[in-house]
Amino acid sequence: MFKVKKEKKPVKLTRMRTALKNLLSVLLIGSVTLAMTEGAVRLYRAHKINATIESNETEHGFSQNPFMLGYDLRLFEYDVELGFRFPGNKIIGKTDFLELEDVIRAALSQNSPVILNMGDSSTSGWNSDNVSRNGGKPFFSYKTYPDLLLEKGDFFVINCGVPGYSSLQGKLYLKRLLDLFESRGVNVSYVTIYFGNNDSTWNLMEDKYRIEDGTFKLYLYGFFSDLFSTRKRVSVSDFKENILDLLNIAKKHGAEPILIVPPVHFDWEPGLRSKVRAREFAENLERVSKELRADLLRARDLYATGDFMRAYELDLVIPRIKPEYLQALRQIISEQGIPFIDVQDEIPFTSNDAYFVDYCHPSEKLNSLITDCLLRILQSSKHD
Repeated sequence: MFKVKKEKKPVKLTRMRTALKNLLSVLLIGSVTLAMTEGAVRLYRAHKINATIESNETEHGFSQNPFMLGYDLRLFEYDVELGFRFPGNKIIGKTDFLELEDVIRAALSQNSPVILNMGDSSTSGWNSDNVSRNGGKPFFSYKTYPDLLLEKGDFFVINCGVPGYSSLQGKLYLKRLLDLFESRGVNVSYVTIYFGNNDSTWNLMEDKYRIEDGTFKLYLYGFFSDLFSTRKRVSVSDFKENILDLLNIAKKHGAEPILIVPPVHFDWEPGLRSKVRAREFAENLERVSKELRADLLRARDLYATGDFMRAYELDLVIPRIKPEYLQALRQIISEQGIPFIDVQDEIPFTSNDAYFVDYCHPSEKLNSLITDCLLRILQSSKHD
């Protein structure tokens, strides 16, 4: 009797199948581990948000930047979509806060073109000298460009600037406002857009990982990338995308967008929030990473030698829009052909304290220049 010999599988094929099984096992284990870690990061983030709400200190905005003060629940309240907002959803008026419902009723009762001003503290107004660790009153100490526009032009002016807002928060807020105005019958003719100072400022985590903007994102990536790099609140590419979104949101609602290029206070001392609170610098310096501390000290050395441009570029803790963000804005202006305001050439490079309240906020003198440019654009638009 003959035995039938079983054919042996080729050794190479057996090894390939074994390797494939091992690879699939590794991928499965890795995917499960990744999912569990992502879940843990999301839970940690949710815990931090809840903890900051209960402790009366919002983590959104500048909370991880010790050089910036005032962006907490003493002046603001938590907003799940925007991160934070003015209490009661109010907006800035000329001398006091206004109820949004009152503004809507007033807009409906008049016939002038409605101008909605979107921006950060340069739009709302902000005086850093009036803010301390115990709170303060940084508003209504000088005339903003919306205030001057109201005085000089025949328009219904709405100031929706919110201190600390980045372009991401700005576009989410603009959509919310224009949807509301449209639903109530308020026709907005123009939208001014002023963002960039906060976008290019350092924070431990990017805004897109801190704010629920309705888009998918891998929080694990944001968590670890922020641990090993000097992170700005909004990347240049995201900043450009946000500005384009702002333009498109305005146009979608029938409003003409006007971009304001933030003026830069080049010769401001790096790391200094307020000249009357200069002693804060040494204390805050110990609360940041070694890398950031080294950049700040280098910036201060350059400033002392009169190299203001390089000093400003290294100062990532005080909101002053950086060159790459300015370039992104000017590229958008060129490509989109939209109306814009850029008054940088009108400001002396040094000895320019009359043009700024502090590190970046335009004084009444500079706001007057911005307003005059804005009025020329509006007058031209009326004749088109």
